Amino acid sequence: MSRPTDVAFWKAFANEMESQHLQTFRSSTANCSIPVIIATVNESSGNYMLIDGWHRIDQASAEGRNVIQAFYLTEAETKEIFKVAGNARAKGS
Repeated sequence: MSRPTDVAFWKAFANEMESQHLQTFRSSTANCSIPVIIATVNESSGNYMLIDGWHRIDQASAEGRNVIQAFYLTEAETKEIFKVAGNARAKGS
């Protein structure tokens, strides 16, 4: 189940990380009705990472939206995804 996430927070984070390439790819075709995906790195410290949907965040910001829907992965799901990704990279996949 998805829940809302703050567009301005993630847009500010992207700006802080100098992700200006997002504006280059801005397109009205980014479908803001599709939830972004946020990994829970450490729930107790409130440490999250947006892993899919940067263009939707950028589009939602351009449209003046305050929130966009997001799927939040649990810490266990996040660890498993990064473990699988690391194994694939190590194998040259």
